[in-house]
Amino acid sequence: MPVKCYLKEIHIAPTFDCNSGCAHCWNHKRKKEPTLQLSDLQFFIDNYIYAPNIETIVLTGGQVDLYTGLFELCRLLARYFPRATIVLTTNYLNPERTVKNILKIRNELSPSNLLYISMPLEGPPGLHRIIRGNSSYLDEVMERLQIIKLHNTILGTSFTITPLNYHALYWAYSYSSSQNLDFWASPFSRSYFYNNLKLNWSFLPLDKMKLSTQIDCVLSDLSKKQDPEIITKHNYFLGLKAFMCNPASFYMPTCRAGSEYVVIDSQGKLKPCVLIDKEIGTLRKGLNACTPNEIRRQFACSCWTVCHAYGMAKKG
Repeated sequence: MPVKCYLKEIHIAPTFDCNSGCAHCWNHKRKKEPTLQLSDLQFFIDNYIYAPNIETIVLTGGQVDLYTGLFELCRLLARYFPRATIVLTTNYLNPERTVKNILKIRNELSPSNLLYISMPLEGPPGLHRIIRGNSSYLDEVMERLQIIKLHNTILGTSFTITPLNYHALYWAYSYSSSQNLDFWASPFSRSYFYNNLKLNWSFLPLDKMKLSTQIDCVLSDLSKKQDPEIITKHNYFLGLKAFMCNPASFYMPTCRAGSEYVVIDSQGKLKPCVLIDKEIGTLRKGLNACTPNEIRRQFACSCWTVCHAYGMAKKG
């Protein structure tokens, strides 16, 4: 009998094809790769996953909108994980198509699935264009979405902190707040997942004092709000500041990469996380036994990504 794994969070990259040209992510430069076979994913779920345990599924890549089986994938997820949070990352280059896709995905999912739409925002329009390689059409997307009532859906923005845009963090937060968009920021990472291991400017120094000031502005604003979820977000940005602006090593007690959290790439390989290029199984063969401590010892990793950082922030 196959051994069931008790995963809580799965990141699925059904394709690495991308129509952006990000300075910090080179997936648009990848050679053509196979896309995810849904029959393999269904086999993995049927044989190796304890479905009630799954809390969050993130659809990422590449640009998920380019995956031809996207809606079928959403139907499959709704059938097996009707109460999970489904996170969709989208670059909204075509506002009309983006909105239609969001509506279609919302309809394909279970009504009890919380759908979280994560849209990149790297700074004011000119800076966003430099970093993403394309203009931002976020205003147009929001105009279209504001006249539509989306059931059980959260719209949010994501800001990747790089040497090019860290000074615009508070601007991105303020803009998102003005549009009633949820906002998260995370550090740029060199990784196999982003195909950017040869990116040289990743080692350019950030002005940690300026970045610290930017994060302090976010924290100051959050401290004025009365909402239980704001406490988690406040803790998250405190942790982000400690990770990026403090030279001391950063301990990650909530990291469960490879045990409660796994990445499924477009070829059906299982990896501990988006930062560690270690195959720990396949969709057909299941997940090999490994512990987060083993992974940390082997890779000496340290990060502040939402998969573990949110858990730390929620626990305070």
